[in-house]
Amino acid sequence: MLGIVVPVLIVTACTADEQISDTAHSSTATAAPSSAPKTSSPTTTAVSGNLGETQGNPGGGADSGQTVGEQPGTPGGTDTCGATPCGTTGDPAPAPGGTDTCGGATECGVAVWNPCGISDADITELGFRPDSRQTLSNSGGVTDNHCRWQSLTGKSEFTISSTRQTLEEIQQSGDYSDFSSLSVGGRSGLQYRAAQDSNHIGCYVGLPVQNGHVAFVTRNLMPDAPEEPCAAARRVGEALVGYVP
Repeated sequence: MLGIVVPVLIVTACTADEQISDTAHSSTATAAPSSAPKTSSPTTTAVSGNLGETQGNPGGGADSGQTVGEQPGTPGGTDTCGATPCGTTGDPAPAPGGTDTCGGATECGVAVWNPCGISDADITELGFRPDSRQTLSNSGGVTDNHCRWQSLTGKSEFTISSTRQTLEEIQQSGDYSDFSSLSVGGRSGLQYRAAQDSNHIGCYVGLPVQNGHVAFVTRNLMPDAPEEPCAAARRVGEALVGYVP
């Protein structure tokens, strides 16, 4: 009997081992790693340069200031508007009267005017297309506001820039030239050009405001544009100065 039982046990054990091995091999072959499809995050086109010369930032610099109600983004400093550490969750909106040093030296509670709210009727009356309105953004966390419109003829464009940079800083930057004083709707301002605009295709008319300056910027896109850029900037400024805070 022993001679019969032992071979049977050996055969049974081998069969069980082969089944376990086959099962493990099958599981390894079929369990391929899976990955979820990746989606690309939306991007924002930033602008650089001088609006009076090429499409870009009329301020000529970067302002990384914190906007009203925005959480301070850099831990380790002090938000002197609310006197709380930067990056603290639930940090209150900055209160007027101080300086927020978390995101940059900006006046607490002072918002930058948004020129994109100008009425379509006023844009049309000036000879520009309301439907061409383009909101421009800047790199480096800039919170300034810039809005651009194309002329009805397509031969020129104008941009209104609302920035925290002051006219004094504009004059000292070295990026602009041909400064001259002027009055726009009873308000004192400056007319100037981009320093690199040797062809004089663009022009700026800047007005000081509480938290920076607002510039009316025109640029000719075609040699036969019907209006000289500085004359156009003054005309636009006179017509829209009532919107400037």
